[in-house]
Amino acid sequence: MTNTADHWHPIDPATAERVAELELFARRRVQGAMQGGRASIQKGHSADFLQHRPYVQGDSLRHLDWRVYARTGRLAIREYEEQTNTPATVILDVSGSMRTGGTGRFTKHDFGIRTAAILLTLACLQRDQFSLALFNTGRVAHLPFRGGRGHLRRAFQALVEGRPDGGTDFVQGLPEAAAHASRRGLVAVISDFMDDPEAISRQLAAIRSRLGDVIALQVHEPREADLDFNSVTRFHDPEGGGVLVVDPVLVRREYRRVFAEHCDAIRAGCRRHGFDHFLLAVGDDYAAPIEACLRARLAASG
Repeated sequence: MTNTADHWHPIDPATAERVAELELFARRRVQGAMQGGRASIQKGHSADFLQHRPYVQGDSLRHLDWRVYARTGRLAIREYEEQTNTPATVILDVSGSMRTGGTGRFTKHDFGIRTAAILLTLACLQRDQFSLALFNTGRVAHLPFRGGRGHLRRAFQALVEGRPDGGTDFVQGLPEAAAHASRRGLVAVISDFMDDPEAISRQLAAIRSRLGDVIALQVHEPREADLDFNSVTRFHDPEGGGVLVVDPVLVRREYRRVFAEHCDAIRAGCRRHGFDHFLLAVGDDYAAPIEACLRARLAASG
C-alpha cells in the first residue's frame, strides 16, 4: 500500500458513500445462507413464481393452482423462488506484475486493493455474506464467508497486509483461491491477467460453472499498454527478475499490437464462456472504473 496511515480503510469515506448507491448482484441464480433480496436456487413459497409441478400426495393444498385445475382437470402445485442473499467472493491477484505503476498515485496492486474494497463494501451494505482470497502461484490468503462490519474490517486488513510478489499461475493459483467457496453466487476476479489467455478463460469458466457468475476485472496501467517511453530504457521483469534493455521507439508498434491482441484474447475468452470482462485503467479516481462496470451490468440486466 502507498498509504500506510489509513491502515484499515483502503477506500475513503467519501468514496464509500458515493458507491453505496451501486448494486452488486449475480446474473445467475444463487445459493445464499439467509433470507435476503436475490433469487435463490432453493424452491419455496415466499417470492417470485418459478414453475408448476404435478401434485403428489402429501403436498399442502394451500399451494394448489385452482386455475390450472379448472382449465385442465390436473392438480398442479405452484413453486416459487425464495429470496436469499448473494454470496460474493472477491479474488485478488497479488503476483509481482501487480507492482507495476506509472506516474500516478497508484500501482496496479494499489488500484486492485481499492477495487476489491469497494466490492466488499457493497456486499456488506447489501447484508450479503462475502469472502476474500489472494493468489499468485497458489492461494496466499483467504477469509471464509461471513457478513457484517467486523468481517469487512478483517477483509480490509488482509488486503492492506498483502504484498505483490512472485509469479502468476492461473492453472493452480486461481482454483486454489476459489476452492473455499461452496455456494453459488458471484465471484469477482481482479488481476492484470498476465498469463496465457486460454488458460485464464478456461479457469474462469470452471469457476463460473461451479459457483454461478463471474466478473473478470482486468487492471492495467496505461503506460504499460502504450510503452510510452522515448529513450533507451531498462525494463525489469517483476515476476522472473530478468532485465531487458531496449529502445522503445524501435519496438513500440509491435509491442502495442501484441499487448492489444492479448487483451482482446482475454475479453473474447470471457465472452465465449458467457461472463463479463471489464478493463480497469489505473488512475487517480479509483472508484470510477468499477462504478462504470457495475452500472453497465445493471443496465444490461434490465
